[in-house]
Amino acid sequence: MPLAGHGLRPAPLRRRASRPQLKRDPLDGALDSCMARFAAKLLFRFRPPNGGKKSSRFLCEERIVTFIAPSATKALSRAKRLARQGAHSFQVVGGGRAHFEPVGVIELMELGVETGPGEVWWDIYVRKVSGRRTKLVPAERSLRIFTDGGSQRQRKSGRGRREQFR
Repeated sequence: MPLAGHGLRPAPLRRRASRPQLKRDPLDGALDSCMARFAAKLLFRFRPPNGGKKSSRFLCEERIVTFIAPSATKALSRAKRLARQGAHSFQVVGGGRAHFEPVGVIELMELGVETGPGEVWWDIYVRKVSGRRTKLVPAERSLRIFTDGGSQRQRKSGRGRREQFR
């Protein structure tokens, strides 16, 4: 079979890579064909300084992290470790230290072949989709990036007007 025109070349004629191959991937895991990509939703809470009012209600943060691991069990261990690494404390204006601490792993999923390289999470559920689109999808101006001060790039460019997605 002729090789010309088929994009196939014998091994010695292939061009060598112009840059060294990665030994670690951008998601901070070793490159290995038996590794799977995972996403974990972590729950953190802000604990006010000691001596504050005792309460069962806390300001919380949900954070989604992605990483690779060889199995679900190892992925859970890695998610817990990432949560512990996210803990910190800081000085509060009124005195004392507030603590940002992990509560636990809310969800853990493997990101299989159905997810693209830029996807970090997905949910599938049954929802009534009738009527106006505006009841299901919030106006772009009400997205967090625009309501919480926006990104530096957005502020510099003066963008933030409502644009319709089609």
